[in-house]
Amino acid sequence: MNLQNKAFNEGGMNIIWSDDERIGVVGWQDFPDHLLLKEVFLLPEHQNKGIGRQIVTLSQERAKVLNKPLYLQTLKANLGAKRLYERCGLKLVEATETHWKMAWIG
Repeated sequence: MNLQNKAFNEGGMNIIWSDDERIGVVGWQDFPDHLLLKEVFLLPEHQNKGIGRQIVTLSQERAKVLNKPLYLQTLKANLGAKRLYERCGLKLVEATETHWKMAWIG
């Protein structure tokens, strides 16, 4: 998995590459007190192959270097994503009507 940051540079979005194929996007936003994992989108044929876990691990490593907690949110309907984030050590900090808000404190 490679991340390329060209056209999305200003918005914090990065294209996820597998060999020469674009397979998704991921976005981060660095705040003074935390790192936000904004979006993770993978093409369906590339889901459930460990790429999401790699992205979360990369995000955790980035947060650790910045000495900041990592935050994210996911739709309540996306239980697979919530389970992945929990397996990666993120904890539920808030539930809204539509989203799970989660955090990892390295």
